[in-house]
Amino acid sequence: MNLQFIKYFLVLSSTENFTKGAKQVNVVQSTFSAGIKKLEEHFGVQLFERNNRNVKLTKYGQQFLPKAKELLNKWSDIEQDFNVINLESLRIGFVQNLSINDILHYVNDYQKLNSLSKIVITEDKHEKLYELLQQGEIHAFFSDKNSISTDFEKIPVAVEKLYFAINADHPLAKKEFVNLQQIAEEDFIERSQCVLHDEVFGELSKRNIKFTKTFTAHNNETVLALVASNMGFTLMPKPNFSVPEVKFIPIKDADFSRRISLFWKNDYRKKELHKFLSLLRETTHIINGVRD
Repeated sequence: MNLQFIKYFLVLSSTENFTKGAKQVNVVQSTFSAGIKKLEEHFGVQLFERNNRNVKLTKYGQQFLPKAKELLNKWSDIEQDFNVINLESLRIGFVQNLSINDILHYVNDYQKLNSLSKIVITEDKHEKLYELLQQGEIHAFFSDKNSISTDFEKIPVAVEKLYFAINADHPLAKKEFVNLQQIAEEDFIERSQCVLHDEVFGELSKRNIKFTKTFTAHNNETVLALVASNMGFTLMPKPNFSVPEVKFIPIKDADFSRRISLFWKNDYRKKELHKFLSLLRETTHIINGVRD
């Protein structure tokens, strides 16, 4: 019996859809369907009830489900015992509007240590990535949420902090720190996608700090170009690449930040994910304020 057919069975029992199942295991639907059919022919029973849109496990499928999981788990243990090289991809998600600079180096470090392993990255909203994780279509994802479910674990990996960003020729660019009051009456470039937008403007309003909004930009590249052209200042994370025309200055009397964590299912058995988590645990302990 082909173990791949067992994998198809478990995926279909989870997705309950042939199209989604085939996509998850990276095969065409005809191959996926043929594998399920051969498995049913091997046992001489129907494992799934089919309709026009979705499928459900029959009583035989329900009986086979725990045994199929046990079989693949044992096979995975055997592969790990013999250090079998698995070329399957590691599928990681990133929440939209996350500062990828703070976490991309983890992915790069993993790729350097595991050159034979392919990494597939998906960017989407938190709710969508959570759904994909539940369905097994991704193995883990980075998000700024505090928690999602008791069935999942997390590890804090970075703190995204907002800096005062100003043109390098502006008088304030010579400061080592700035106070919020110092930005009063300055021209402000708004970042429409800033997750901390409400927190920032709430604090400015509370302190009665007013400024002139000159532009609203929808991505950081545009914001940086405007600041570099001396069109005003903004509050944004500090990129990991050099921007000579822009000075990033810490804010002394306010802390606008969010913690970024990696989430994964606590019953995972993916060898690639295990390696990635080991790398994170080895490196994140040196980041001040990241570990819980």
